[in-house]
Amino acid sequence: MKGFINSIGSKYVGVMGAGRSGISAACLLSNLGARVLISDAGFSGLSNSKWDIEWGGHTNKLLGTDMIVLSPSIRPNNRIVERAERNKLPVISELELAYRY
Repeated sequence: MKGFINSIGSKYVGVMGAGRSGISAACLLSNLGARVLISDAGFSGLSNSKWDIEWGGHTNKLLGTDMIVLSPSIRPNNRIVERAERNKLPVISELELAYRY
């Protein structure tokens, strides 16, 4: 994972949860050069031309990213999280992302 984090600028990263901390994670990732998909089960009206955004639920689109960052509100037994882990897709918390940067 260390090498992945060091090269995050070339990756497509999914952020599950568009609350305050999820938006902060997406901003950090964008500033590091990553492409970002932000996914939320609700609808906040957020629009950002830098990010891909999906509202109304977490979809398989997240499985097409290089890594998924979880907001604290996302449960580890979420079906997308479980599928990502089965497919060996790196899944980290926002806390781990922040720690590394």
